[in-house]
Amino acid sequence: MKEGEIGEITLTLRSMEAPDGTDAKEGLPMVVAIVGVPSSLEVDDARLKLIKKEGLVDFYERMGATEMVFYWRGMAYGAEKKVVIPVTASIPGTYTGRSSRAYLYYESEKKSWVPPLEVEVEPAA
Repeated sequence: MKEGEIGEITLTLRSMEAPDGTDAKEGLPMVVAIVGVPSSLEVDDARLKLIKKEGLVDFYERMGATEMVFYWRGMAYGAEKKVVIPVTASIPGTYTGRSSRAYLYYESEKKSWVPPLEVEVEPAA
């Protein structure tokens, strides 16, 4: 990305299929996804508010400038959630964010982790 350029972070969250002996209609309880944002990428707060208003997430919060937390009150078994977050590259350099993860709100010890996002920001011409 070039300095000042707008890009996207896409969060895709897939729930597991219903385990044997589980009523698939019940679905999952509250789900949490924490997205690690590499330094130098700025997230637009107005866009986060719009994502919530559109119903793509039930709640969100920022943990400093390097992590965003998204919450869903529940999720059907086998469902997929997709959230596109616009970001702006602000400072040239190579950056790595924190690892992203998802879990059930009351089972935080059972996190599903993904590798951290990496970005290279080139100086504006």
